[in-house]
Amino acid sequence: MRYFALLFLLISTVSAKTYSACGSSEKEAREKLAQSIYISVVSSFERNESLDKDGVNKELRRTSKQTTSLELIDVETSSVNGELCASVSEKSLKKSLLGIEAEVEAFTFSSLPSNRREAHSKLQEMISYCDSGIALAKVLGKSGSIEHLGQKREKLQNRVETVHLQSVSFNLLDNGLKIYIDGDDTKYSINEEIALPVGSHSYTIESSKYCQIVGEFYLEGGDSMVIDDINLEKHRFPRITLTSNKEKQYITAEINGEKIAIGTQKIYEQCDGTVSYRADYNDGETEDSESGKIRLRAGLQKDIYLHFLSIGDIKKLKNEASPYLNGNRLEFLYSYGDAMKNKKYNKDTHNFQFHQLTHTRFFRYGYGFLWGADDLSIPETKVMEAYYLFAVQFTSFGASELPLRLFNSLSFIPYIGAEVGLGYHEFRDEKGEKEYKYFIDDEEREEDEWKFKRDTLVVKPIVGIDFILSKGFAFKIFAERDLFIDERFFVGTGLSVQF
Repeated sequence: MRYFALLFLLISTVSAKTYSACGSSEKEAREKLAQSIYISVVSSFERNESLDKDGVNKELRRTSKQTTSLELIDVETSSVNGELCASVSEKSLKKSLLGIEAEVEAFTFSSLPSNRREAHSKLQEMISYCDSGIALAKVLGKSGSIEHLGQKREKLQNRVETVHLQSVSFNLLDNGLKIYIDGDDTKYSINEEIALPVGSHSYTIESSKYCQIVGEFYLEGGDSMVIDDINLEKHRFPRITLTSNKEKQYITAEINGEKIAIGTQKIYEQCDGTVSYRADYNDGETEDSESGKIRLRAGLQKDIYLHFLSIGDIKKLKNEASPYLNGNRLEFLYSYGDAMKNKKYNKDTHNFQFHQLTHTRFFRYGYGFLWGADDLSIPETKVMEAYYLFAVQFTSFGASELPLRLFNSLSFIPYIGAEVGLGYHEFRDEKGEKEYKYFIDDEEREEDEWKFKRDTLVVKPIVGIDFILSKGFAFKIFAERDLFIDERFFVGTGLSVQF
């Protein structure tokens, strides 16, 4: 009771008071007037007031805070000692409070501008009105006004927090996209300005033509971000097309059990997993088939070329490979010989080889000769070998007994075997003298001892592939290595000609 008695006495004392303040300009005088009104009462005592209505608690504490947010009417100005002074009566303060309360009460959220920046500004203006009214109500001791304006201010503050000044929009070349932000069900459209709070956000884009697109972005305060760097082609639903070298009326095809026409693009509205395809060819004379699997992914555009063989194709391929089934061939070859060891004395060589071979289905055999040197003008290392060649060749596979094919067009025949014979390898020692015995190492040599296996015997495993260019003409690559005489490794290429 003592507290409230003191409060009543103080309010009564100032009830007829006129407030005034001076400054160098009218603006400054008005600001000082507003400050003096607030400080003159609030700074003089500490007031703790509990307002139980609607469970709202308000607390007014002693403060020296300066405020100029008061909205005042009937302010009179005069000149005193060269300064402009502003004054207002307590009666006018009450009128000011009534005007503010009327202004706040008349405001409705439905009257907010559609432009979010204008709406934000209007809400801030109304919050300022509430702050000004609360300040006046505290000076005038109007607890009911304090409570009412406080509730209004809280609603305004909650609303202004939902009006964001920063935004994002998606500028993409498809108006059918649906955009979702932060996992919310709200659907946005292309180029729609989406207002969001400051911070990190995620987006999901869905469409009838694209796999789901997800991503993240960060908004700074006041940003107007435009996302336009998404390559939609990389997110298209997988597309598969079957084409063939044969007429489509002879082909039946299916993907995952669903029939598909040759040359028609099939779109799959799934962005992962695997599908299987199969195609069968039947022209009345021959049958052929192809099958396989395709792993689906966003942006996939797969063209599968089905290469089928007709009777004419089979005859052509068999005719090209016929010399390898029963025939004779000459081979003109070049190889590079890597000395592998003791390169101070034993140099790498360039070699020329000649083979005369007989082919009988799965075998090839015949004679060969090799000559090579490290330098054709002033050789330091020479190699000469004569040998007999025997190899197993893989001439045909499958029910049609056709050779292997590369890219469904280039036939090739791999082989593996050995060469056995005699050789002469000539070196130069540190004095430049000729030496036909192999160097054991740089320091130790068996100068007076000749060894047949080490210095003369030719035994070379061989492996190679003949690529058939026409019936009597082939291009080949091969590799071989001497197991004994200087252990040289050869890799080469050349031509194989039917005769």
